[in-house]
Amino acid sequence: MKKRIIKFIPKNEYVPSYAPKPEPAWKNIPVWWKNQEAYPYGKEPIDGVVKQTVKKCPGLQDLLFTGYTLKFPCDVYVDTTGDEIIYEALEIHKQSFSIHIKEQIDKWDFDRKEFMDSAFRIHPMWVISTSPGTSTLFIQPPYTENLPFKTIPAIIDTDTYVSDGPFSVLIKRNFKGIIKQGTPLVQCIPYLREEWNSEILEKPEIKTFKTLGAVIKSNFTNSYKKLLWHKKVFK
Repeated sequence: MKKRIIKFIPKNEYVPSYAPKPEPAWKNIPVWWKNQEAYPYGKEPIDGVVKQTVKKCPGLQDLLFTGYTLKFPCDVYVDTTGDEIIYEALEIHKQSFSIHIKEQIDKWDFDRKEFMDSAFRIHPMWVISTSPGTSTLFIQPPYTENLPFKTIPAIIDTDTYVSDGPFSVLIKRNFKGIIKQGTPLVQCIPYLREEWNSEILEKPEIKTFKTLGAVIKSNFTNSYKKLLWHKKVFK
């Protein structure tokens, strides 16, 4: 299989000395996930099933472990206790932050009781370039609802456009404090662009369902991970 490359390019020559370097997403698993018990009743089967929690779900693990994490380049003080976003950063780092005008998102029906009307912009000071034929999906780091912001998702064709723009986030209202350097900002998931066609079937594929059901139930635990799952690698 051909190995594809994602490059993280520093915005200027000073960036590598202070801004947290991009990392594989698996190095930035949320603390609550690390603390989650995997087998609440032990590993013995109960009624033919070993009881597990979300920590053993391969689908959620894949989402957490896929791609790369970009982080806040430095400390920033944010105050949203009033009608406008107030922020402070040291003069040398002010280039990393800005605010969108309200009109940019005034028709978007997000929860304005929870979030400020304007979008806050953060430049992690690393720009992204990928192999030909690939794009990058940018999303909120999964399962980080405790953060005072919500990253606005987007897709960029990073093979032809080296992604040099700040990331926009919605800031929660009534937050007042410092968002620390190194706080996860965005998860970057590169993918190969391909053309897809859809098919809508009129009847269920009973044989497929029954076969999969037998496969999944052939082990007490982790059948999907053991028998059907494919490893994804991000270095």
